[in-house]
Amino acid sequence: LATDDPEALAAARRESGGMRVMALDFDRAALSGDWFLEFRTQERGAGVRANSVTMSAAADLMLLSECDFFVGTFASHLSRLAYELMVARRGYFPPYSSVDYPWCFHPLEKKDVPGFGEVNC
Repeated sequence: LATDDPEALAAARRESGGMRVMALDFDRAALSGDWFLEFRTQERGAGVRANSVTMSAAADLMLLSECDFFVGTFASHLSRLAYELMVARRGYFPPYSSVDYPWCFHPLEKKDVPGFGEVNC
């Protein structure tokens, strides 16, 4: 599970129904904020180290790509990449549920998607 919310991790483990729930042991408190993370890594005293963020993201991608199914947001490039790596590893589209947009092949092109309106597809 890749989440910035420790309560979400606790709930997932509590309600897993016997499924194994894994998460990185990484304090994500420094990752939350109103400013883009990539800018906060450049700001002295922000408490965000680019090296830690990069390694955490790479580990999240590796672990997420090995999951059996995907639940997440396709508005996030990191989430889309994790799902694309799942597809590449398996050779087929594993089951997924997006909490915002449907899967589409081109995230930088705006299209009207029935039921969702105009989204980056």
